[in-house]
Amino acid sequence: NGTCQVADRKCHVVKGPNGKECVDVVKTCTCSGSCRLTPYKKAYREFVYDSDAGRGRYQTRIVDVGKCSGPCPKLSRSDYCTKIRKQLHFLCKLSMSSAVQLKCVPASVRPVAIRTSPTQSISVMAVQSCSCKEL
Repeated sequence: NGTCQVADRKCHVVKGPNGKECVDVVKTCTCSGSCRLTPYKKAYREFVYDSDAGRGRYQTRIVDVGKCSGPCPKLSRSDYCTKIRKQLHFLCKLSMSSAVQLKCVPASVRPVAIRTSPTQSISVMAVQSCSCKEL
């Protein structure tokens, strides 16, 4: 099972009887655990120049573009609470709870250049790492 932690949060201002209050809202989370990078190989036709023969030829190039796989946990966001200060204590006047489904997706990618002809190239994106992100 993976574990989640808040990566980014924002303040949502709510007007209450005692003025404006800040409600802390989770924007994004990061997870570790079962979400992982797995090999995923694709074949491409690549043009290579053979300097010994003095001409170009085509060959098959296998590139591991990677794939993110594995389950991500559901994140329960039960900490939405509008707080009102009452002397030295805070009272929760409004509470919201929701479950957020996270998905295992690429966290970072890198381009891999492949020459498709003597004058053209394409760039294939290869996954370098994965993480759980909100859908």
